[in-house]
Amino acid sequence: MSLNSHTVRDQVSFACNPARFRIPAFQVINRLDGEYTPGEQLLGAAIAVVAMAEAVGIAPHELITRAITAMKQVDGPHTYHIRAIREYAAGEILRRD
Repeated sequence: MSLNSHTVRDQVSFACNPARFRIPAFQVINRLDGEYTPGEQLLGAAIAVVAMAEAVGIAPHELITRAITAMKQVDGPHTYHIRAIREYAAGEILRRD
């Protein structure tokens, strides 16, 4: 799908290849690692999602609902990136300082 073929809302609403979200999701987490406190990383990522959703005219709650639905399709026994995100969150975000 070319970037100009649909609006961002259409791309989010009608995404037909959820597996393509694994790597971008992992890259977001990877970029946050180490520079900020765990709370800053988690809330910072959430604020970025809200700001991006609002900027393109998608309600943040709608986007999160779509992400939860997509997660059912991108998660599985052989999905390294999603497992890595969870392991990162368990090991880094939940770490005790």
